[in-house]
Amino acid sequence: MTAATQSLWRRIWARYDDTKLIKTVFFGMVGGVIGTLYIDYQELQRSASYEVPDGARPVPVLPAAAPNDGSPQAPQTIRPDFVTTPADAHRASMSIKLGSEGVLQLTGTIEPETATLFASEIDKIGEYVKTISLDSPGGFLQSALTMGALIREKGYDTKIADGALCASACPLIFASGTNRTVDKKAAFGLHQIYTAGGDPVSAAEAMSEAQSTTARITRYLEEMGVEPAVWNFALETPPSQLYYLSSDELRNFNITTD
Repeated sequence: MTAATQSLWRRIWARYDDTKLIKTVFFGMVGGVIGTLYIDYQELQRSASYEVPDGARPVPVLPAAAPNDGSPQAPQTIRPDFVTTPADAHRASMSIKLGSEGVLQLTGTIEPETATLFASEIDKIGEYVKTISLDSPGGFLQSALTMGALIREKGYDTKIADGALCASACPLIFASGTNRTVDKKAAFGLHQIYTAGGDPVSAAEAMSEAQSTTARITRYLEEMGVEPAVWNFALETPPSQLYYLSSDELRNFNITTD
């Protein structure tokens, strides 16, 4: 080290006493920790997912209403033992099969592409269809509303046969039928609409989405001739449960027409 370099280092060192040096080191360490935490946070944000793992409770979009004297009671949130469709059939993507006497059977989960597939089938065989028979645990809301609009446009009837289940978004399809029938040993269930995927949203965005979705469903039910008040059962029931409507409730809210 040259004499000039040594002299330079002595001048630099003279500017810092021990206290200043300790502070410099400390704040440098704090800055490094903050930087690391920020990077980790950014990674978490990029990888954040609202996917619902098997057995986990989904994330609701519509909040539950405050309990009151008319809130769902426990007995009507217990799955009826007369539902005979295997769980695997319900979990599978919705199948579309034309049976005898113009009955088009829809079985399985409603997915984003289901509405397009349904419309394609109607284009091919719609002239032979008279009744849409539903057996579905629900699924994608937009698909259900789109399918319902097409069913109403075509003037088809809807039904839920003995042993079948129509729950969550499925009742919105059912409501579109010109004539609507639920057999005695069929299950009709409602619960809160929820999201199982997508990007994280703020509380304000979630509330806005909840209100928009509620208004949209209310208008849809009114257009289909169903009493919108029936959706209170959905708002009051957590997405981990279903509220099964009785035969009287199905009639009183104009869900069934027979």
